[in-house]
Amino acid sequence: MDQDSCEWQCYLDHNCVSINLQFQGIKQVCELNNSTHNEHHQDFVEEDGYFYRGTENTCRASPCQNNATCQSGFTNTRYRCLCTSGFTGHDCGVDIDECSHINGCSKHAQCKNTAGSYNCSCKGGYLGDGYTCKKPESSSKYKYGKTANAFIYSLNNSEGSGAFKSMVKNPEMATYYHKYLGPTFGTNDIRVDFKNVYEQSVANFGNNYNLPSNVIINNPRTILAGVTHFEPDEVEVFYMKRTGP
Repeated sequence: MDQDSCEWQCYLDHNCVSINLQFQGIKQVCELNNSTHNEHHQDFVEEDGYFYRGTENTCRASPCQNNATCQSGFTNTRYRCLCTSGFTGHDCGVDIDECSHINGCSKHAQCKNTAGSYNCSCKGGYLGDGYTCKKPESSSKYKYGKTANAFIYSLNNSEGSGAFKSMVKNPEMATYYHKYLGPTFGTNDIRVDFKNVYEQSVANFGNNYNLPSNVIINNPRTILAGVTHFEPDEVEVFYMKRTGP
């Protein structure tokens, strides 16, 4: 193996930043190292029959962004970045807009691009988690409650944004009734699924209830329950009891 071949092997190994090439007669042995003489100068010994070459470890300056892995090696840019999912570019600083490409959202959902990922939410008139959206069944047992006075009030939330009141957008879909579902507001703004009709309980706040203007919400899908999908015993629901005639 010659020097060029050894350096190429080092380039292909993202842990390699230096090489030792040992000459044994007509045979050459390539040794790949994960450090250079700069880190272990006390161990650096010159011996006959060995050729050493180390790269300048440009990864020390952390040029890669968004938790990418930096690979220092024999390249014309002296390093390359192995991007995490959702990012691209030489330094992995460019967010990929998944909504402009084929993604996992249902055809009946809206896609919202986020940093390194994306969210799906069902369009009006559909129920689901955004990845699967279904038309509600047409039956007297499955129907929407209509009122312009409906609201969701949050005393405490996963982002610690403080209490807020969210009014309904479309009064025609204020609440939803299904014989197997618990309280369901809007088009899955929050839905408690007791008997796995739609497989999971889901919170997708912001579909049919206005996002409050007095607080900053980073992720509407998780602010009410802390997660998008949850179990019915992870939430508490209170009903206002009517008094008087």
